[in-house]
Amino acid sequence: MVLKVSRKNSRSVATIVNKIHPAFSTPIYKDRIQIDKNVLNPILSDIDFKRIDTKDRWHSSNYKILDNELAFLKDEVQSRIEDYAHNSLGMARRHKLKITDSWVMKHGRDDKSDMHWHPNSIISGVLYLQTYKDCGNICFFREKNLFSDILDFEFSHNDTNARIIEVEPIDGMVLLFPSKTLHGVNQSQTDVKRFCCAFNTWIEGELDPPFRAK
Repeated sequence: MVLKVSRKNSRSVATIVNKIHPAFSTPIYKDRIQIDKNVLNPILSDIDFKRIDTKDRWHSSNYKILDNELAFLKDEVQSRIEDYAHNSLGMARRHKLKITDSWVMKHGRDDKSDMHWHPNSIISGVLYLQTYKDCGNICFFREKNLFSDILDFEFSHNDTNARIIEVEPIDGMVLLFPSKTLHGVNQSQTDVKRFCCAFNTWIEGELDPPFRAK
């Protein structure tokens, strides 16, 4: 795919060169952080977890866990947020994103997370701390099909028309995505506990007015 982008009147104007260009796609960021398990494992064993009302997973009681028990990972997570926001999305560097809340989730056999999104956040993400085979893939969902669910047809599935994208987690994987992105987690098929740290972000300082003078 070749895409030429120019600037006209403060807008990015793209020229489509090949037959298909994935216009207005949802950008999902993936990277990996090296985690010292000698440091992590004692922390995980001491975290206070509570079973949530839906009875399908455990949440840490602390919703600022990257500022406390997992503070040794915060700089690594923050650097990925900045890479995603500024280098991948092209957000101006004067816009600083901060982690507003963070928590650890624990999944055992049959635990899952239904489709949801994160309100009151700009970029959300997850860092996988301890994973095993069949511990539950994270799924990203297209909100509606190519024809806004008004019409539906039989398709030969590909990346262009996919309704669901699944990612198999591995230790240290970090995923970032716009907070409005619908996502969920498949049911775990293993007795070994899976741990991950989820987090939300917001802009530091004031937002620009809607028609900021250039």
